[in-house]
Amino acid sequence: AEGNSLNIFTEILKTNLVAVSLATLFIFYSDKKLNVVWMPAVVYLIFLLFAVIKIFNFYFILVFPLLSMLGGYSLARLAGNFPGYKAVVYALFLVALITSAFFAVKYQYSVDFKDFETAPQIANFVKQNSNANDTIFGDSTSVPLIALLSGRRIALDRVDTNEMTFQ
Repeated sequence: AEGNSLNIFTEILKTNLVAVSLATLFIFYSDKKLNVVWMPAVVYLIFLLFAVIKIFNFYFILVFPLLSMLGGYSLARLAGNFPGYKAVVYALFLVALITSAFFAVKYQYSVDFKDFETAPQIANFVKQNSNANDTIFGDSTSVPLIALLSGRRIALDRVDTNEMTFQ
């Protein structure tokens, strides 16, 4: 799915249904003065969907703060429309949020946290074909585990995850 704009966009919508739904309610509650708030996000999404050849799901991170603000504004306005049922509106939101979080975690676990099933075999291969004081290097998603399982050092004693570097 990486790189397919529509598939990535659909995945983002499915895993963040509550945030997207509440932000969509903003359409019904917005005044013209607030158009300047959501228009940059719409332009950015259009840019991602049509102008960028290959996209990844983390490109959408920039949109989430805005979705949260629009969603909070919409929820407050919705609760204000039903003053006698304000607690019910917030309770329904909480149920939707917990349900959404459950399915998002379930989805992310099935996609991003699959077991590295061949790690023990690769670690055994490394043990058999290297000396105990040898250093290994490679991809940051697999080498740290292989190094731990095989008892080998990682090059420069560093793990680079692009977000943080561990020594």
